[in-house]
Amino acid sequence: MVDLGNLEEVPVRDLWSHEAHKFTPWLADNLSLLSEVLGLNLELKQTEAPAGIYSLDLLAKDTFHDCNVAIENQLEGTNHVHLGQLITYATAHDARIAIWVSPGFQPEHRAAIDWLNKWMSEEIDFYGVEVRAIRIDDSRPAVEFRPVAYPEWWNQRNSRGRGAISQESQENRLFFQPLIDRLKADGWNHVGSYSGNRSQSFDSGFRSVTYMAQWYEAEAIVVQMWMNQGSYEGTKELYDAFHADVQDIESELGLPDDFGTTLHWDDKGRHAYACLWVQKTGVDWEDESTHDDIREWMRSYLEAFYGVFKHRLERITGETDSYDE
Repeated sequence: MVDLGNLEEVPVRDLWSHEAHKFTPWLADNLSLLSEVLGLNLELKQTEAPAGIYSLDLLAKDTFHDCNVAIENQLEGTNHVHLGQLITYATAHDARIAIWVSPGFQPEHRAAIDWLNKWMSEEIDFYGVEVRAIRIDDSRPAVEFRPVAYPEWWNQRNSRGRGAISQESQENRLFFQPLIDRLKADGWNHVGSYSGNRSQSFDSGFRSVTYMAQWYEAEAIVVQMWMNQGSYEGTKELYDAFHADVQDIESELGLPDDFGTTLHWDDKGRHAYACLWVQKTGVDWEDESTHDDIREWMRSYLEAFYGVFKHRLERITGETDSYDE
């Protein structure tokens, strides 16, 4: 008989005893979790950002849409006060995206966000995101974000079985499916897709690292390595260890000697995550005859990343590659 653990929910107050002093700083360091769930690319601009005599919990920027993002967070169920604060602070910072994070959304507050999205869809997008913590038996708690209110276009793009998937999302998935199938056949684990299926993530074999293949608009494609050790200090130590070996890494990746393919490093400031990526520009995405070559380029650099960083990750983190287990 299979021995299964018991899944239980952990009160978020058990993890963060104080909203402003504990939860807000943690969320500021882990915006990547919200980014992944919402299909955004959030970068922190300021905590407790002034809004007249008041202050916004988190002011961020979504680099995908080049706009300000207002984030209000709570450790208790939603209330009218925080709804008013979210609207006020989003106005003060000219935000085009407003995110409300809470462990429990009252039906009337979900309805309010839906109403705002219905009548303000051309000006600003509102999201209601529930936060909860779960664990299996005596394991460490894991945090989960679940969108419960969102713009209609986001529902169509991201929901499964609840709305039509956009034509763009379908085309993106069709493009990436041969790459996903090829890597799965080679033993890779596909983690998921983001940003309307423009990005596909794959397991690196290590808890702290994820690899991603992505395209930007119609002229650039990238293969990325995302690092997240759960804290700014831990991720910085990993990033710095890699960056100290930058010349050997660039050599081992086999970058061509041209201006179209480049390696980029980004420590993300005070965030709990960092990344590096290989980018190829001048790609003619509209020409479907190039798609096989693009997929092969992505596959080759995903394989190169795995080969270059596998032993370094084992040495630096002390982890064992799960693909070898």
